[in-house]
Amino acid sequence: MVSIGESGWRRDAEGYRGSHDNCGGWQDMLNCLKAFLEYGVDLRK
Repeated sequence: MVSIGESGWRRDAEGYRGSHDNCGGWQDMLNCLKAFLEYGVDLRK
């Protein structure tokens, strides 16, 4: 199980936008981790 937590985002429109944009990055990294752990493939190359 992987747990990701972030804090420090400002509570305004720019902060909310940044936090939502950041979610896509974590999703991509977790997909890369899954490929590496299950198949030994590094998708970040």
